[in-house]
Amino acid sequence: MRKLLRGRIDIYIGTKELTTELLATAAFVNSNILITSTLEEFLFYGYLHKSHSDLAIKLAEIFRQMKSEGKLKDYQIQAKQFIQQQK
Repeated sequence: MRKLLRGRIDIYIGTKELTTELLATAAFVNSNILITSTLEEFLFYGYLHKSHSDLAIKLAEIFRQMKSEGKLKDYQIQAKQFIQQQK
């Protein structure tokens, strides 16, 4: 992103989430850098090792419940904030 800001590159390709977060930082807030296109969207999934297979059903139910209560997104935001504080 800094190379783009300094005119050393013409295009930057990255994940939408990370790019959006970077553009919101003080270094890029007034930079006039725009997200102009989405190349591809993809889903990714976490996996449990087979030795933890007994947890899969429990976790699925907990995630379903958190999502239905609207808490899943809140927890994702909290986790992001926690990670940022650790840097």
